[in-house]
Amino acid sequence: MNRIWTALWLGGVACAIAACGSDNDTTAAATANEGGGGGVAGAGGGGGQGAKCPLVSPPALNTSGDDSVCLGTVTGKVLDQDGNPPATTTITVCGDACIFGDISSDGTFSIAVNHCYKKSAFFSVPVMIYHGWPDYADITVKVVPDGETNVPNADAGTLTTVATAGMKKYPYVATDGATFTDDHGFSIEAAACTLALPAFQNDVYLAAVALEHFPIGDAPSDVLGLYYVAPDNSFFTTPTTVRFPNTTKLAAGTAVELMALGNMGTTTVIEAGTFGVVGSGRVSADGAFVESVPGTDSGLITLGWLGYRVAP
Repeated sequence: MNRIWTALWLGGVACAIAACGSDNDTTAAATANEGGGGGVAGAGGGGGQGAKCPLVSPPALNTSGDDSVCLGTVTGKVLDQDGNPPATTTITVCGDACIFGDISSDGTFSIAVNHCYKKSAFFSVPVMIYHGWPDYADITVKVVPDGETNVPNADAGTLTTVATAGMKKYPYVATDGATFTDDHGFSIEAAACTLALPAFQNDVYLAAVALEHFPIGDAPSDVLGLYYVAPDNSFFTTPTTVRFPNTTKLAAGTAVELMALGNMGTTTVIEAGTFGVVGSGRVSADGAFVESVPGTDSGLITLGWLGYRVAP
């Protein structure tokens, strides 16, 4: 039976505005965060558990205006990287409220939404979220085309998740910072008090993902690498350094664009459910890595589904 999360959603926001659960040393309010794990995002401290870092909120996507989208039923299918239905079956359609249902034993789902969504602080259109965390990667996808206001039936298509069991896992101590890396040279740096994790979460998972396991349909033809870093409703308070192994042998100095699948943590740059540019980079001088270049707007700002392409 589908249930509506309006009270929970609004209650979480009210709690965040009051900065409930914050450290005695912090005064800034935090904002509720939805997605893999949910809760209130506290900068670098697993939601503010014991760390003396200020609580921060990701700037919201600009959703000014009173436009609304009326949505009927959302259908689709979720499979893991082996082509099997995942064991984690929670799935929601979110906007100013979240309505959720279950995934069937064959991976299919049908959610009777029947709700008119107004633009919210986080979403300008309704999105569907597969909540796979902590066993699988989360996936966020737009289910309503831009400009549509009345959609009786929407098909999210087939979504492909990946299991976290084979990913590298690292604790993040907010006051110390850390560099996380997999076995093949993919790494991200998180300085002290710069990574905002959801409440009660202190670990970061990361792994390379085959392009044929792109979460939404086929990978764009210009994407050269795909990676997943969890929990994906997390963000950096300042852009951080990310390095990808140069598996495609791009020439040293080649300019690239960093890509990410939009989710709750990426509304600062890219709308939820859209795979787009979130930063810039280049191939290292020795040709070993594709890496973000120094600069305020060039580094990585979010966790989640990441990739890169040659800059046009």
